[in-house]
Amino acid sequence: MEYDTTWPRALRSYLQSHYGQCTTLLPLRGLSHNQIWDVTFPTTRLVIKATPHASEERFYQIVAPCLGPAVPVLEWSHTEAALHWLVLEHIPHPLPRERWLADPAALAILYRLHHADLPPISVPLFHPAWSDAMTEHALAYLSSADQMNLRSHLRSIQDQAQPLFHPHCWISGDPNPRNWGMRSNGAVVLYDWERLGRGTPALDLAITIPGLGDWPAFALVAKRYLAIADDPHIHAHSILQLTREIALAKVWNVVEFLSHAATGQLADPSGLPSLIQRLPPWIEQVSTRIA
Repeated sequence: MEYDTTWPRALRSYLQSHYGQCTTLLPLRGLSHNQIWDVTFPTTRLVIKATPHASEERFYQIVAPCLGPAVPVLEWSHTEAALHWLVLEHIPHPLPRERWLADPAALAILYRLHHADLPPISVPLFHPAWSDAMTEHALAYLSSADQMNLRSHLRSIQDQAQPLFHPHCWISGDPNPRNWGMRSNGAVVLYDWERLGRGTPALDLAITIPGLGDWPAFALVAKRYLAIADDPHIHAHSILQLTREIALAKVWNVVEFLSHAATGQLADPSGLPSLIQRLPPWIEQVSTRIA
């Protein structure tokens, strides 16, 4: 089977010299506009990714060694015409759905990242933020009555969430359940690192929670994450504080998602109607619990 002719010549030459012709070439589609392919050869299977974000390539060069087998292996990379082309290890299995919430192995990987002491990375990184414009983008999806009812709730949550965006530690930026996989030996792997940046652990922890989540889910993630430290000084107050931060971060996660949809940054908006329908009562519930 012929390679995609839109790929750089250097990439096609590399694959041809190492693996010969591919047997299948399947474009993959996610929530972003990145170009990703699942490519099968007679002897192996690889993922080819083209991204405008230099941070992902730098991640594999600088950060990945600190995380070891918890991330895919970067086999080869090439930059051409403002795109960074990555040849990555194919991770054969998705993380089972029953492990999506508070999986200890996944949380341990994030804990290691959050506590990693890494050298500076000299490329633009993801800077998490929650602006007034993002809030208005999210509210615009709601009915006029819901906008009137929820604007003050969202503004209050937005204000309370601001400390979460301080650059205290490294964060993945998008450890959502679909970005986790498993090798054939059962090892858990986190991929899609283009939103590598700085922030606080709650931002990552909130994104790991499937769907909108609820207070018991937030508390379970906080409890299991803090248990990784094996610190006898961690007590109920610490769990409650992190639970609250995760709740705030989850609302930010939803607002950011809707803002991306409103500004054309979302490749697949099919989940929007269901999310918008469930949003008003959920925001009220979260607002009541964090007050």
